[in-house]
Amino acid sequence: MMTLSNFMLIILQVIFTLGTFLLMFILLLLTIGWLDDHQRKEPYLFKTVHTRKEYHESQQIRVYFLNYWVWQSKKKAAVIQCLKDNDVSEVHFQHARKRNTTIRSNMPFKREGFGSPARQHWIGNK
Repeated sequence: MMTLSNFMLIILQVIFTLGTFLLMFILLLLTIGWLDDHQRKEPYLFKTVHTRKEYHESQQIRVYFLNYWVWQSKKKAAVIQCLKDNDVSEVHFQHARKRNTTIRSNMPFKREGFGSPARQHWIGNK
């Protein structure tokens, strides 16, 4: 007959095993993604720079943004250059947002570079 302490030990062993596999999977994903980005020969090209409207002090501001994964260091540099080419003076980074909203995305390793143009174009009042 199995006692409660033996049952708890089995549960802890299963949790530890699953946690170890999850950690190994995440490390493998990050390593493969980094190697793919590092071995990439052609440069990153962006067809469009995405925009969204954000409200600051009762005014709408146009914000340019591009998404990338955590392990894509070359793409992050390309995002910075692309945003600078679109008159964004200061590029900021944060967790990616959901499409067409300012709500944080559920994707854990997705990031975005964003910024407003140097010559801010006011879209209108709130």
